[in-house]
Amino acid sequence: MIFSFGHPFTEMRNMSMRIGMVVLGMSGLVGAATRPAVPPVGSGVEAIITIDSVGSRGVMLGAIDNDARVLVYADGPARVGVGVAPPADLQDTLRLDRMSALTVDVTESDVHVELVGEQLPATATIAIGGSVTGGPASRVSATGRHLLLLKGGQGIRLLAPAVAR
Repeated sequence: MIFSFGHPFTEMRNMSMRIGMVVLGMSGLVGAATRPAVPPVGSGVEAIITIDSVGSRGVMLGAIDNDARVLVYADGPARVGVGVAPPADLQDTLRLDRMSALTVDVTESDVHVELVGEQLPATATIAIGGSVTGGPASRVSATGRHLLLLKGGQGIRLLAPAVAR
């Protein structure tokens, strides 16, 4: 403990500054402790994105008179479950004729969700949203033609559609 004998107002100011520094220091520690960290690959912690909110705009998925499909594919090893099915290894591109709930393991790679079709209107998009476990993000949501679920549960990104040449 520090003892000093000076003017009472000076002592009060010094005490207030010390208390403020302690409070700021503690709040920094508490904030750091509550921020989730990205688990290293191979740590046994899976990064799972559960897509439970789906929709489309400008296109009727599943309609007989259009060729619209939702492609689900990965840049590396990934597991995907459609509807209530548990995630299974993604061996090839999934071609869905309608949007459905998805459970996606993004522990080791990014996973693409892309709306494709030759007769799609320019304004056609899909919208997805859901929760994340095992990653730094807690929720994800995006609307667009080509969405990327980020490796490690870091979030979601909208990719620009390919330009036809």
